[in-house]
Amino acid sequence: MENLHQSQQTVKQGQSEPVASDKPEYRSAFIERSTEQIPQRKCVYIKADLVDIISRLAAVKPGLKMSIGAYISTVLEHHLESHREEIEHYYKENIPNTLL
Repeated sequence: MENLHQSQQTVKQGQSEPVASDKPEYRSAFIERSTEQIPQRKCVYIKADLVDIISRLAAVKPGLKMSIGAYISTVLEHHLESHREEIEHYYKENIPNTLL
């Protein structure tokens, strides 16, 4: 988490590019979608410091009713879609096709 925090500080101080929260695409893709209800849920364990960060993010606009679980689901969906080819390649490479 230290590296993430340091890189965020560099961008904020240098202002060479907009911070993620200033980009409308980020807000619509992650923040606003994180208010959607999750129909079927499962328990997953993540680092406590990540939960703290997401909790603070969710508290920025309490009326938005952003949930930690929905935010994590949204980010994970984006990651899986963005890296679909690499993930499929890794899976096929490591799982032998010997079902029948």
